Amino acid sequence: MGRARLSGQSGGGSNIKSIQSGTYVFDFSVAPTSSKSITVAGVDINKSILKMTVIKNTSSNVQYSSLVRGELTSNNTITFSTNGELSGAYAVTIRWELFEFNNVKSVQSGSVASSTGSDGTFKVTIAAVDPLKCISFSSYRSKTGVSSNVSNLPGVHSNSYVSGPTELSIANTSIGSNALVHWKILEFI
Repeated sequence: MGRARLSGQSGGGSNIKSIQSGTYVFDFSVAPTSSKSITVAGVDINKSILKMTVIKNTSSNVQYSSLVRGELTSNNTITFSTNGELSGAYAVTIRWELFEFNNVKSVQSGSVASSTGSDGTFKVTIAAVDPLKCISFSSYRSKTGVSSNVSNLPGVHSNSYVSGPTELSIANTSIGSNALVHWKILEFI
C-alpha cells in the first residue's frame, strides 16, 4: 500500500488558480501492479497540469522500469503507471505538483512512442497555437517488454516545448525509442 501526503494553496499569479502537491511511495513489494491512483481535491481537468519527479528508493538493478508516468485521469484522481514489469522488493517515491490555471484558451494532449531525431528531439504535430502563450509538460514510462536491467537511467529525461505554431518538440536524452511519452499543452488567452 502506498502513502500520500497532500498540501495545497489557492491563488498565486493571475493565471494560477490552485496548486496541490504531495509525495507518494509506489511500493511494488506490497501490491505489485502497473498502476496506482491517488485522490486529490477536484480541479478542472482541462485547465490543469501534473508535474512530477520520480526517485528510486532501492539499490536494485531495475532501471528503465522505474520510469513512472503520471496522468490526471479525472477531476480528482492522479494515476501513476509503469510498464507492468515491476515486482519484488522495489519502490519509488513520486513527488508531484498539480497546477490548475485560469484564462485557458485551448488544451491539447496525447501519448506518443519516443524516437530520436538528428537534433536529439522528436516532433509531434499539434493544432495551431500561439507558442508565446503556451506551457507544456510531459511525463513518460518505459514500454512493456523493455529490459528492466538497462544501465543508463542516470540523466534520463524528456522535456517538451512548443517549438512552432503547429509543432511540439520533445527533447529526448537517453530514452531512445524505449518510452511512451504523455504530453499536454495549455494555451492561455
